[in-house]
This record gives sequence, C-alpha cells and structure tokens, in this order.
Amino acid sequence: MRNLDSLKTPLLIVGGVFVFVAMALWGGMPPASAMPGFIAGVLALLLVGCLIGAAAWYVLLRPLPDGAKIDRKSPLPQMQRRVIGILLVLAMMAEAIGGVWDESWHRTYGIPFGKDFFWRPHILIYAGLLAITLFAGLGWIAMMRRGRGSLAQRFRADPVVGVLTLTGLFLLYALPTDPIWHSIYGTDLSAFSIPHVLLTTLLAFASLCGIALLMSTSPVRQWRSLARLTWEDVVPILALVNVLLLVLLLLTADWFGQTPQGLVTRTGIIFQRPEWLLPLFIVAVATLVGALANESLRAYGVATLVGILTFVLRLVLVNGFASPVRDANSWLLCLPSLVLIDVVYAYRIRQNRAVSWQMIGIAGALGLVVVLPLMNQLFPFPQVTASNILMMIVVPALGAMLMAWLGQAIGSRLADVTQPDTAEVVPVRTAQLTAAILVPVLVVIVWFVLTATPPTL
Repeated sequence: MRNLDSLKTPLLIVGGVFVFVAMALWGGMPPASAMPGFIAGVLALLLVGCLIGAAAWYVLLRPLPDGAKIDRKSPLPQMQRRVIGILLVLAMMAEAIGGVWDESWHRTYGIPFGKDFFWRPHILIYAGLLAITLFAGLGWIAMMRRGRGSLAQRFRADPVVGVLTLTGLFLLYALPTDPIWHSIYGTDLSAFSIPHVLLTTLLAFASLCGIALLMSTSPVRQWRSLARLTWEDVVPILALVNVLLLVLLLLTADWFGQTPQGLVTRTGIIFQRPEWLLPLFIVAVATLVGALANESLRAYGVATLVGILTFVLRLVLVNGFASPVRDANSWLLCLPSLVLIDVVYAYRIRQNRAVSWQMIGIAGALGLVVVLPLMNQLFPFPQVTASNILMMIVVPALGAMLMAWLGQAIGSRLADVTQPDTAEVVPVRTAQLTAAILVPVLVVIVWFVLTATPPTL
C-alpha cells in the first residue's frame, strides 16, 4: 500500500499528460499549414504547465529544512476569506452563464472569430476571469505583507490561499492563449479546444478554492441529510452547479443539434472520435461532481440536488437566450448516476458506515443502465448497438471509478479544511452577508444580459 501511495503523484502526472494529449487530438487538428504553430503552442503550454507545477511542488509539497516551522496564521481575516469565497463563486457563475450565452449566440448568429471578441457574452466571461485573477493577486499581496518565513512557509501557512494564488498565476498565462491560438488556426475546431480546456480546468480550481475558503470560515460539518442543510451550504452548492454546468457544456456541446445532413455525410468532428466518448464524459463528470458534492458538504442528497438545479438552470438559460438548441440532454443524463450515488451514501451513512470510492464508482457506473437507452433517444449520434455496447459500458465504467476516487479525495479534503488562525476574528452573519453579496451581483448580471442587443456583422 505504501508503494502505491508513493506512485500516486507520478501516476497523476502521467495520466494528466495522457488526457491532455487525447483532448488535443479529439479537439481536432488545424490545417497542415498551421501545424508548426499548433505544435509549438502545445509544447509551450506543457512547458509552462510543468514550470507552474514545479513551483506548486516547491511551495506546497517539498520537504522543509530541519527546524523550519509553519506559522498557521492566515494572511486573510475571517471576513475577507468569506467575502472572497463568495465572490469567487459568483465569478464562476459569470463564466457559466457567459459560456451558455456565447454558445447560444454563436448558434443563432454565426459570428466568426474576431468579430465576436467584444460582444457581451465574452465581456461577461472576461469579467469573471479578471475577477478571479484579482482575488488571486490579493491573496499574494496578503501573503507577502502578513506572512512569515520563507516563500514555502508563507504558502503553507494557508494552503487554500496558496493554491488560489497559483491558479491566478496560471490564468495570467492562459488568458491570452485563446486569441493567440485562434490567430494560428482560425475558428474553434471543437468546443473543447486546448485553450478552452485549460481555462475551464482553472475555473474549476478557482471554484474549489472558493468552497475551501467558505469551509474554513464555518464549523466542521457532521454527516446529515439534505433536509438539514443551512445557509452555510448555499454558496458551495451554487459553486458545484456552476462546475457541472460549465464542464459538461465544454465536453458535450459538439454533440448538440446535429443536422440531418451532417448525420448523412458524417463529416463533423464528432464522427472522428470514439463512440464511447460521449457516455464517458457524462458518467465521469456526474460521478466526479456527485462525490465532490456529498463529501465536501457532508450531506447525502446534495449530489441529486446539484444535478437538478443544473438541469433547470441550463433550460432557463438556453430558453432565455432563445438558443436554436434548447435542450439540457447532457445534464438530464447525469441524474441517474447522481441519484444512485445518493442512494449509496444514504444507505451507508444511516448505518453509520463509511462510503468507499469503489462504492461511489460502481453507483456512478450503474447509471449507464438508464443513460445508454436514453442516449439513443436524446442524441442522434452515437447510437448504442450490439457492435459497440461493450465499449460503451466498459470505458465509461472505468471513468466513473477513476472520478469517484478523485472526487472523494478532493471532497474529503475540502470538508476537512481547518479554520486557520486569522489576524482578526469577526463574527459572520452568514445569511445576511451571503444575501448582501449575492443579490447585487446577480442583479448586475441579469441587467447586463437583458440589456444586450443582438450582434450584427
């Protein structure tokens, strides 16, 4: 077991590189004339990712010299932690709404790259990205002004702020990659182009940082049912809704709204991908978010709640934006896995017994019993047949097991975030503070959307 634990980090690195390369291939290759620039961009991204990964290891994981002590005093006061946590989640909400809005307008108006740069969906997305970068910068300034010891000691005094700072650092590099890469190979070849995958991953990290900041200002939770949720749980649930909405949009948008002509000619990019990829994305993401939801909030039933809220939000947005594709099929197909995960949690917790990641993975995979028949009805491609059903079951099931392990590991870490000593302790009235921040920001976002005028070429 110890040997296995020592291999976790190398295996995660190798697995991450494999997924990155696979996503690059499935995302589509540019024309031959643009391949040198494309390859250079991929190599540059890998290099920067390795450098930032090395920096993260140095400040957060590298063994400290003998005698070095960590002052567990956060550079951020309690009130600032909660405010930044809520604002990070709202920034992610701007990204999720902006992503659906951008998809809807592209489908409706077909504005090509370049002329869509400053339209309102993009402005909303940029505002969210800049807000996250700003909060990361504030964390860095606080660490430098109030922290003590070496750089590693300052980062480890409050690892959540440290991870947020590193996320903001990576965003500074990632923000210009999308327009630069578009200048290399033109319009997006697919929804999950490499810049989009990178940005979405960083946004998910920012959401997790927001949840962790909020958890560190709340009493440690004990396992309970959905009926015992409190105001402390509202914003973390909203964060998980944003993650599920945006990640699944990125991964499955290419399968939306296929035309009869495209199905006959089979010239679209989805026909160049394995048929098992769509159920893999749906079941794996559902299992990851389901494990994250229940473990982080220490409440069974939250996975299903997050799934239902995301499904409803998707329908509200696509109908509100008058999108040509007004369905939420990908999110609907998440629900079987999420419900089964909650059933496992409810049964085990009520017996006062632990829930293993294997149980979560099996529950997520069993959702395929409902997902695969419904997929034939909701998506014209791929279709489950006798010739591909084995791979349609095996690969998504393996993905569910992997995401169950990852989701439980991250969720447990979030739930166990301790309350660091802060420079000042201020009593926080959770309901009032949450409403005071959420309501004005949501009003501004709604106003920004409703006052937008359709674009013109």
